[in-house]
Amino acid sequence: MNSIFKERRRKVGEPRLLPVSTFRLADIVVQSYMPNEIKSNGACLAMGVMFAAYGNNLYKFDFLLLRRPGEKIFSEPLVYKDLGKLLLKEVCQDIQMYMGGQLGSVYVQMIDPQTNGKIGASFWNFDRDSRSFSVAYYATEGFNVEKLSDLVNQVYLTFIVNHETIMTKMEL
Repeated sequence: MNSIFKERRRKVGEPRLLPVSTFRLADIVVQSYMPNEIKSNGACLAMGVMFAAYGNNLYKFDFLLLRRPGEKIFSEPLVYKDLGKLLLKEVCQDIQMYMGGQLGSVYVQMIDPQTNGKIGASFWNFDRDSRSFSVAYYATEGFNVEKLSDLVNQVYLTFIVNHETIMTKMEL
């Protein structure tokens, strides 16, 4: 994978990204985040691809789905099932070609090999002031919430540290 996806360890005392809200319904937990750093164009796509790439070390990649914004959200999405084909520049070209350059949301699904539970991460791209992402999972016995929290934090911190490089690779 590309050099921007190298593992980055959190330094002692470095802040962790914490959810702004947590919602639980039965065994499903959804944690929502709204860091200011994802307000730049392309950030939701970059973080979705990074989540899939980093997550593949801990979880089994299932698919990445790209949806259009607004009323077009229910039209045919772009779906990637091969992690090796998730190259930022090529995905950006697909968005331009098949979606007219309009991206509404990114959804990544992975499977926890220990519990077979599904983990979903949605990155919302409504407008510059309301970009957020949520991570949903089944809180079943044996599910390691700390491992998932570490993954979210690692992706976020890597994105912040490499923001300029990532955006350049996407030509944004």
